[in-house]
Amino acid sequence: MRQTDIAPDVESLADDIAAHGLLQSLIGYVWNKRVPDTSAIFIVGGGRRLQALQLLRERGAIGDDFAVPVLIRPKDEAIELSLSENLARRDMNPADEFTAFAALLLPGTLSPSDLAKRFGFTERYVKQRLRFAGLHPDVFNALREGKISIEFATEYAKTTDQQLQHDVFRAMQRGPAYNRDNIWNLRSALSSKQLTEDSAIFQFIDRATYEAEGGGYVEDLFAKSDDEDGGRRLDKGHLAREIATRCLSFQGDQRILPVAKRDHPSVVGFVLSPDLVLGGKASAPHGFVEVTGGWNGALNRNVDSKECCNLADKLVALIHIVV
Repeated sequence: MRQTDIAPDVESLADDIAAHGLLQSLIGYVWNKRVPDTSAIFIVGGGRRLQALQLLRERGAIGDDFAVPVLIRPKDEAIELSLSENLARRDMNPADEFTAFAALLLPGTLSPSDLAKRFGFTERYVKQRLRFAGLHPDVFNALREGKISIEFATEYAKTTDQQLQHDVFRAMQRGPAYNRDNIWNLRSALSSKQLTEDSAIFQFIDRATYEAEGGGYVEDLFAKSDDEDGGRRLDKGHLAREIATRCLSFQGDQRILPVAKRDHPSVVGFVLSPDLVLGGKASAPHGFVEVTGGWNGALNRNVDSKECCNLADKLVALIHIVV
């Protein structure tokens, strides 16, 4: 199952087919089974042979009536046969290999463990291929076109966050050449934006809350035995940051009253109203005195917040802070 341009060696293959005939069938599946008479055959195996045949047709060496043997199988089986054929040759573009592995899982009948057994690989190897297939399209296309190496793609694949992959990829591409080609710069850019179990933010929040709100962890498929253990990566770093922000906000709310009492003896309490939205200036309720900043008609000048507090301290009235 190839999608990569492999034209450079097609001419020699076309010459061989012209001299000896097509010795190996193409592999395909019926595109539309519901309308058999008009259905096209989608070729997934033998891409080089098909290109060579098309080249011979353009040259006039073969006609439209040239019989092309095609091994027709159900879609998932055809893809599997094509992948097996290309893996045996070991000349497959990595991007095509990753796409083929992902395509085999689409019907939902196979698991990574099943694929590993069928092709003689470890389950970890198959999961790595599937992780590569899930790269952001821009990163994946760069790998297909040879703009980044498999080593660079591996660094991107260490996170499942496609938005992070895309942001770092664009930043690297906009930078100078020495930055784009430096694997350490890429690792630094990715790791600086990822959270792990050892991150200060994760240590600050409650693990149970993170997991209860849908947070999980990224399986490290590329770690080496000598890699430094920095804890599992969080698959939803943004969620951990949101929880941390809420915790900080709550702690800040709890400090309002003691700080206000310390600085202004008139304060006796506060009302926490996070959903309060004022359409205009609020009037003081019965039994309360309103002290506001801004223009003060009695003083004929603007009054800042500090002066408001000083005026409030001089009033013989209970003051509640509305937050």
